[in-house]
Amino acid sequence: MKNPSVRFLVGAAVVVAVLSMYLFVDTVRFNEQAVVTTFGQATQSNVRSEPGPFIKIPIINTVTKYDTRARVVRTLSVTQQTADSRPLIVQAFCFWRVNDPLKFFQAFSNAGPRAANHYDRAENEVLRDSLRAALSEVGQYRMNELFSPGNSAIPALEESILAALRTEGPDDADSRSSLEDRGIEILFVGISKVLLPQSTTETVFERMQANRAARVSSLEARGRSEADAIIAKARADAERIRQFALARAAEIKSRGDMEAQQWLAQLKENPRLAVFLRNMELIKDVTAKRITLVLSDDAPGLGVLSPSTGARLQPGDIPGVSWLDNMFDQVGGTEVARGRGDVVPMQVEPESSVDPGGEETPR
Repeated sequence: MKNPSVRFLVGAAVVVAVLSMYLFVDTVRFNEQAVVTTFGQATQSNVRSEPGPFIKIPIINTVTKYDTRARVVRTLSVTQQTADSRPLIVQAFCFWRVNDPLKFFQAFSNAGPRAANHYDRAENEVLRDSLRAALSEVGQYRMNELFSPGNSAIPALEESILAALRTEGPDDADSRSSLEDRGIEILFVGISKVLLPQSTTETVFERMQANRAARVSSLEARGRSEADAIIAKARADAERIRQFALARAAEIKSRGDMEAQQWLAQLKENPRLAVFLRNMELIKDVTAKRITLVLSDDAPGLGVLSPSTGARLQPGDIPGVSWLDNMFDQVGGTEVARGRGDVVPMQVEPESSVDPGGEETPR
């Protein structure tokens, strides 16, 4: 290998081998399909769909590779009429891919030698026109169907456009052929934008405002009606409850009065004792609370607490009720016996007069 001529021959052989591989060997990737033409002509057997290398003959064979991944094409805004003759500005898009490389090559190979030229012609001259023509499916739907909240017909419109695209393509000079005949497969169609013309927008807004106002009036009227019904029912229920409560209170009061008769009869036997017991209950109720109460011992009900009460008691007296003497003494010609509840007539001495003879004469 030290001989320069040998090294030159080896290098030349390597260069020739590399050039031969470049000229005579080509490769198809996993995301590609290739059309191998012979003097510009190709049949189905000339389509290479399996990834890997293959042999070609320079000048005689030409290889055109198509990417089978999805591509997207968009339309410009197009004005369409709905079923109720309302204009809409619609913009759509679609995903497509080369489904049959041979048909695609035969349809668009005159656009240029490169696959990019074929893509451009397919999108600009066929797909956009086809999608624009398929947007006429908007005429099958009414305005309120397309803009119905929660149940819009937009998905159904997209399906209708997709079906129209898969059925046929635009008019050609010679014949009307479908996209499938051109080796194009439409994968998905979507509506990217739906606009209303300015005049239609104003009309729609005015109608929406009128509908909202009518809806508000209806809701307010129904609310007032329901409120009046609720108020009337509440008043009726309140009156019924009040009457029931009054009747129940009268019944309880009557029963209480009847049950209190025997106790009142007993209290009438000795009113001073009754007042004393009531004073004891008052003191018990007052002292049962956690409070500090400062009262004079001559306050009603607290006389029994006076230190001098016991000193003034007479036999048969009840402490703390001496103030009743001032109430019952000398009232209507009666007096109250001390220590008892008996009321007896007062003994009144008859007035007498003295006659001139010195003797008293009863009147």
